[in-house]
Amino acid sequence: FELAATEVTVAQYGAYARETGSRLPTQPHWSDHDHPVVNLSWNEAAAYCGSIGGRLPTEAEWELAARGGENERYPAGEAFDPEGVNGMSVTGKDRWGFTAPVGSFPANGFGLHDMTGNVWEWTADWYREGPGWTQPTLMDPAPDSASYLKTVRGGSWDSSPRNLRITRREGLSAGGRHNLYVGIRCAR
Repeated sequence: FELAATEVTVAQYGAYARETGSRLPTQPHWSDHDHPVVNLSWNEAAAYCGSIGGRLPTEAEWELAARGGENERYPAGEAFDPEGVNGMSVTGKDRWGFTAPVGSFPANGFGLHDMTGNVWEWTADWYREGPGWTQPTLMDPAPDSASYLKTVRGGSWDSSPRNLRITRREGLSAGGRHNLYVGIRCAR
């Protein structure tokens, strides 16, 4: 599989919205064309990736890519490095109060930027806890059930270093918008 080097930007999603007649979700006042697009539902994220001949990555693909060929806790190694990530209360190169322009921080060993921090990233997988979370699901959960959650990975601009670990994962409503914290990166 291949994974995009950066998160999808406001400009990229805006061009898609114009071409398809859909709407660009409301972006925060501090965002710009080169920042990651946010405020997307899972369905909008999946539709965008499909429109460019891609898809959302699975959790396993996302984690493999985030590791950049290493088996460390953080993209830059076993210890947290504030020079390489946009997160809450992180110093170093992070001069943005919110999202940073994509690619503002060093790439990992696979040439991928912002695999942790900046924005959480939707994945293709349903969120499950426990040791079997990596196994494929046999059927989708019911839309009105508590388990109707898709997995996001990577933490965001408001995450603490603990939440910027490569292994950190969360489940969010597949039908909801999660405002300023969740964006997308496409795979193929």
